[in-house]
This record gives sequence, C-alpha cells and structure tokens, in this order.
Amino acid sequence: CGASMIANARRTICTIDNLQVDILESLGELQAVRDNWERVYDADPESQSFLTWNWIYNWIAITKQRWLVLAVRPDETSQDYVAFFPLRWSTELGIDSGFRHSLRMAGSYFASYTGFICDPTAEASATIALGQALQKLNWAELHLDDIFPSEKRLRLLFDSFAGSDFEIAKKPRPPHLTEGQVIDHDVYVVVPLESD
Repeated sequence: CGASMIANARRTICTIDNLQVDILESLGELQAVRDNWERVYDADPESQSFLTWNWIYNWIAITKQRWLVLAVRPDETSQDYVAFFPLRWSTELGIDSGFRHSLRMAGSYFASYTGFICDPTAEASATIALGQALQKLNWAELHLDDIFPSEKRLRLLFDSFAGSDFEIAKKPRPPHLTEGQVIDHDVYVVVPLESD
C-alpha cells in the first residue's frame, strides 16, 4: 500500500536540481511514509526524539491545527524520501494587515526541540531544496522557534533565501514563567552520547 498510495497522492511543490519537494497533508500520506521516515531518522546524526515518526504522527493526529510535511525525493522516479520537514499553519488577523498566514515548526511550544530530518548523504542539496520550497508557500512570517539543527544546516537553510526579499531576524519571545522561575528558551542543554 505504502509506495503506490504515496505515488498517487504526491503533490510536488517544486523541483530543484532534480530533487522533488512534495507536500504531505494527510494522516494517510504520513502513515504511508513511516518506514521511509524511520530510515532517514536512523541515518540522521542530528535526529532527536521530537522528530521521530511516532512523536510527529501522534502530535499531528491530535492537534486541531492545519499542518504539512515537506518531503524531499532525490528525483521524480524515486519512491523514497531523503528529508522530512514537519510544519504547521497559523492564521492571524492583524490590525493593519488583515488576515495573514504564519508557518511554524510542527512541534513548536509543545516539543523542547524542533527541526527536520535528513539523510546525511543528501544534507546540502536537500536542505537547500527545503529552503526554496518554503519560499513557494503562502506565508507572511516563518517562525523557526525551538529549531535545533547544526549551524551548517541552519546556514544552508537561510542561505537559500534571497536577501532582498526576506528579512531574517531573531524575534524576541516573552519569558516563560514556571513556579516563579524565568526560563530562557534560547539556552539548551546538550549531552553528547557515545554511539553505544
């Protein structure tokens, strides 16, 4: 079911240097790529628990928010993906601007870390393709809250945006208070673990 189902449901948003970036927008499409997602997750040295297929799928299944996953294939004939970027939509009414769409990380505000997973053999090309695909979506603001890729991946993603058309800036967030403690969400604890 998996490969034929996803082949029929694919909606390609763009083609960049033979890479195909598809949009997955249904739970059925997400179920169909589970094995592929888990292979990419296992191969990715930057993967983390909030990007497992189980975590993303279960979160998306219960949220009432509109979501999508950008998925990169190495070419139009391939049935397998090399990268997955889970995102969610937010629509807001601005006093001066009317309705506007924001694109956010799928797990933002619910997961400690967010991001995307990528097969390391396709890291540069797939990350650039994800950045270019993001530009083709209809949004006024892209929020990368709690994103935690390497500096290299973040630079590849940002460098794919044309400087004159986009402003990349840190947007201050209000402090998070928990039982009288101020928590700075820009400070992360990282503990490198041995492979065994």
